[in-house]
Amino acid sequence: MDGQEQALVDAVSLDTLTRHNAEIAKGVRLSGSADEAEAFAYLAAECRSYGMDVEQYAIDAYISLPGAAALTVVAPEERAIACITHSFSLATGPEGLSAPLVSVGKGTAADYAGKDVRGAVVMTDGLAMPVAAHAAYQAGAVGMICVNPEGLHEMIISPVWGTPTPETAPYLPQLVAVSVRREDGDTLKALVARGAVAVRLQTEVETGWRPIPTLTAEIRGAEDRFVLLSGHVDSWHYGAMDNASANATMLEVGRILSEHRSELRRGLRLAFWSGHSHARYGASAWYADAFFADLHEHCVCHVNAESTGGMGADNLASAGCMAETWRFAAGPIREIAGQELTYHRLARNGDQSFEGVGIPSVLAGLSAQPEGGLGWWWHTPDDTLDKIDGPNFVRDTRVYLLACWRLCTLPVLPFDYTQTANELHDRLHLLQESANGRFDLTPLLTELDALHADTERLNAAAKAGTDPEGVNAAIIAVGRALIPVNHTNAGPFEIDLALEQPILPGLAPIADLAALDPVSNDAGFLRTQLVRERNRIWHALATARRAIARAL
Repeated sequence: MDGQEQALVDAVSLDTLTRHNAEIAKGVRLSGSADEAEAFAYLAAECRSYGMDVEQYAIDAYISLPGAAALTVVAPEERAIACITHSFSLATGPEGLSAPLVSVGKGTAADYAGKDVRGAVVMTDGLAMPVAAHAAYQAGAVGMICVNPEGLHEMIISPVWGTPTPETAPYLPQLVAVSVRREDGDTLKALVARGAVAVRLQTEVETGWRPIPTLTAEIRGAEDRFVLLSGHVDSWHYGAMDNASANATMLEVGRILSEHRSELRRGLRLAFWSGHSHARYGASAWYADAFFADLHEHCVCHVNAESTGGMGADNLASAGCMAETWRFAAGPIREIAGQELTYHRLARNGDQSFEGVGIPSVLAGLSAQPEGGLGWWWHTPDDTLDKIDGPNFVRDTRVYLLACWRLCTLPVLPFDYTQTANELHDRLHLLQESANGRFDLTPLLTELDALHADTERLNAAAKAGTDPEGVNAAIIAVGRALIPVNHTNAGPFEIDLALEQPILPGLAPIADLAALDPVSNDAGFLRTQLVRERNRIWHALATARRAIARAL
């Protein structure tokens, strides 16, 4: 850090952060609720006090709010067990759902092999996640009991990202889901081990259309480009860490950079979302749709603020990023926290609704517990102000501040697409091997080798500092071309399901080809799909190369 950057990070105020945190976390901010509206009003007033341009939106979103739930063992003995239900679980009505109970381990698709769970309630180990719900439904289960590792964690079981479309609506869960504590799960497992068990589930879940807020606040820079710093406001319970602390971090970054607005090349746009927890990133998905052109033409990077300042959150080396943003993100973490960021490819979670647009992303969350995760209180009633550690709060905010400052002020955008080319190269070779001679990826490998050489030339031009505007235009165009094929199946105009994606997800089915009869219909259909995906990726590589050629 130079002297100016040191002065910037020294300006972070724990008193201000704590005041914001307490104000935002004083209510239970369910999506579309009065408490959430009060928090949004506070955020808007604070941003206006910093001289930021504030825009507020009310959008219709498909929201699911869980209510009361009950689990009763009805055979071989009657026993009530404490539980909670989840967003997008089916509601049973007062009569409930009665069915036999079957234990299926971790609930992966492989765990159902040899088990007939049609019409049954399945018991799985772990949090109530979309992949578990989908596997249970695909196997014919009508209900799911998730045995949480510690406490009871509120979750959303739908894999549909944002508002459903006719194509994604069939993936909305069609089963009843509850979670129980580990010790109660052990009791259920012991009963199952002794013989047949029947249970009754009763759930109240309110699912439907509801207006929710979205707020943006902008400091404009000398250029018409901007950095998007976003975080959700809605919460489970009081959500002091998830996500009120991150909202406070965003306000503090906005406050400090607004005092240096005359020095910003690119603007900073804060975006506060609703519908994160109860609509699977509903507001950020809406924003990607409604402001596609603005984002595509002007947004240079997305920075996601999530759960800052947690007590014991001493691991900053695992923050999510993209291959092209990893080296940049490592700088602020090293300089502020003294830790080395290892590359962890961006997970398919958070409000990462902008991959299809081709926007690079950094710091998809930041600090975690030493063993990973956000703490035992995450998504529970215990996520209260006493879980915030002051020094960690300041540290995390300084990392976000320094990253945003550099993204807004560096003459050349600090993204390294040679790293992306390396990631794609390794993946294509693995895919070529898994095809077992049944599909040819040579055209992509040839084009990618040429792109790698081009990105090295682009890096050299960026380092030389000649024609920064031309280099920046090329860096942005390369991202617009590569990120959608590297991170999405559906992009740029649709949003994939909230399920983990491999590198180049559109080519993932290539491994299935080797197992099919080469003259079967299924093999022919899959080859056609893979040819089209190969064309899509080739076009992205060629588009990136042309953008670099224009710049150099």
